[in-house]
Amino acid sequence: MGTISQCLEMAPKLAVSGVGSKISEWMVGLADVLQTWRERTRQRRHLAALDDRMLRDIGASAADVERETRKWFWQR
Repeated sequence: MGTISQCLEMAPKLAVSGVGSKISEWMVGLADVLQTWRERTRQRRHLAALDDRMLRDIGASAADVERETRKWFWQR
């Protein structure tokens, strides 16, 4: 399975090669969604690792963290 960056590298080549810009647009869109999901997962893991003092600093409670970290990666 390729990486997101490989998909982004292939997209312009497909558009130029005549395969069509629709496929390259779709690949770029898919890569963007996958990157968003990956970043969301990373942020939630980081949030779960914060201690109570840090949570107070950002104005969050343990309940806020629990609610956020229980979400699936595709949920906003």
